[in-house]
Amino acid sequence: IKWCLVFRVLILLVSLCSLYFTLYYMLRCRCYCFLQGQVSKNKFTAFFVKNSVYWARGMLLLTFFLNIFMLATWEAPSYFWSILPDTPSYYNPVIYAVGALHLILSLFVAITFFIANLKNFTLPSAITYLAKKFTGKEDEDTGPSIEKHNELNIFGLATLYHIALVGFSAASLPLKGYFYCFHLLHIVVNNDTLTRVLQSVIRPGRQLIYVTILAIFIIYIYAVASFALLRIFFNRDDGLFCETLGQCYATSIRFGLLATLGDVIPGHSFTFQAAGLRTIFDLTFFIVITTIGLNIVFGLIVDSFSALRDEKNAALEDMSSVCFMCSIFSHEFEKHAKGFEHHVKNDHNMWAYLFYFIFLHRLEQNDMTSTEYYVFNKIKKQDIDFFPTNKALCLESIETGSEEQLDQLQEMVARLVHRIEREEDDERRKKARDEQRKWEKKAKQSMSGHRGSLRDTPDDVLRRGSSVAFRPSPSLPEAAHSSSGEDE
Repeated sequence: IKWCLVFRVLILLVSLCSLYFTLYYMLRCRCYCFLQGQVSKNKFTAFFVKNSVYWARGMLLLTFFLNIFMLATWEAPSYFWSILPDTPSYYNPVIYAVGALHLILSLFVAITFFIANLKNFTLPSAITYLAKKFTGKEDEDTGPSIEKHNELNIFGLATLYHIALVGFSAASLPLKGYFYCFHLLHIVVNNDTLTRVLQSVIRPGRQLIYVTILAIFIIYIYAVASFALLRIFFNRDDGLFCETLGQCYATSIRFGLLATLGDVIPGHSFTFQAAGLRTIFDLTFFIVITTIGLNIVFGLIVDSFSALRDEKNAALEDMSSVCFMCSIFSHEFEKHAKGFEHHVKNDHNMWAYLFYFIFLHRLEQNDMTSTEYYVFNKIKKQDIDFFPTNKALCLESIETGSEEQLDQLQEMVARLVHRIEREEDDERRKKARDEQRKWEKKAKQSMSGHRGSLRDTPDDVLRRGSSVAFRPSPSLPEAAHSSSGEDE
């Protein structure tokens, strides 16, 4: 027993000392390096961050082993009041050795989390608001930013969870591994499927709270009715307590949500009139609470899960069909370039852009070129105008060729329209000339006939008129007018 106590105390001291020196080194020696985001430059921080995946996986493997080992060796304690199980003689050495390694890995996981997010930690909004009011400083709202998106509350759920990882791992050593079951929840971290399952419950949290409050109020109404009318049917031996309104309410919540009050509360001693009222009571409780209430909760969770799934599918489709940098669809590169995969890996590699931004962040401003300084200022102002939106070098030749073809087509259309207009003008002139010639011909014929009639002598007129029997000889003006009429 003394050996076990000494071993436990030593493990706790080593863990506390390592945690103390780690925090001291982080906050005193290398705090400036962390706050500047230069984690990889420091060997201490790089050791934790680069191996973060191995710390998490190793902790999970040890957690599985410890829980399986506990399932195989735990037995009920000899004393009824004891919570510690009876274990074989080899249990304590194994649990201490593996538990110490588990504690170290849990500590590494927590340290990695704090190193990676040290720059993003913020105080709660209430404390920040009071501090601003006290100091009289008001920050201007510059809109959404990357820093605001990555902010973590120092008292948030993620922070408390990583602190609990170390605390429960340390507490499991003297308690024979009671809290190692908590570390099984770490399988959710960095698992997209399980994370979306949890988000489907957390996302409609406000609606679920409202529905729960409404259900609690409705059950309270039924508890009051049960206390007034059905109190005598509650049997203490069956766990049905209704001596006070509080007991009746607690019983109604417990059995009303697990089953229905109609199935739990016996009804063998009431009359037919009471049976009718009891039927109304049981059916309304079953419909309102068991059927409608629970289905509303399930519907909110299912709708939230469907929305998350649709968002993920839309994101995956966008990633597979649209370039992240230029926002051009993949079919353009498949048709006119070397393919979409070649484009996103060689032409517009988003990781190359990210590495370039990191390079600019680490580079001194005095050593920057004009282009680097321009991009650095754009990033600092959160301006993305320098991104090649709707532009790609591999498509410029296609666009230039298309423009040339369009210009040629427009020139051909213009020439064709000019030719058609010229032919129409020629046709119009030809038609006008033909009409002019016809008019001139008619005019000449008319003038020749009129001149011939004027050259006739009176004797010719009388001779031409004497050939017509019984026709009087016209005078000279009448003859001239008749001659001109015949010519017309």
